[in-house]
Amino acid sequence: MKFSNRTDIDSPPHTVFARLADFDRWETAARDRDIDIARLDAGTDPAQARWRVAFTFRGRGRSSEVKVIGFEQDQQIAMKGNSDGVVGVVRVELVEPDPGRTRMHVSIDLTPETIKARLLVQSLKLAKTRIEQRLGKRLGKFARRVEAG
Repeated sequence: MKFSNRTDIDSPPHTVFARLADFDRWETAARDRDIDIARLDAGTDPAQARWRVAFTFRGRGRSSEVKVIGFEQDQQIAMKGNSDGVVGVVRVELVEPDPGRTRMHVSIDLTPETIKARLLVQSLKLAKTRIEQRLGKRLGKFARRVEAG
């Protein structure tokens, strides 16, 4: 199951990438949403970043270990996590369509590994349009924050 969306940002790719790679800021945002997150690496190399994450989804506590699996300066960041039999890969790619502008494409690929996980992913398929619309709104908010500085 794959979800994707994209947005254009009036900032150059290096600025957008710097915001994406600001893992301290993302950790703080996660904590603000009642997500328990702990960094597992030394924090010196963003390409080797790993976290232990605990959160509630559909009324049930879940946990995952998330790690960076792709890190190309000013081009892309990819992360992978596994929770309750669902492997999730999030990939953010940046392209410069015009000087000083960035097109950000985000894809989320969920792969079930158990029967229970298949049922969960199947239920998400029914809400795919709504989920992609919410993803688009979040990307738009992120774009406005980057543009504002």
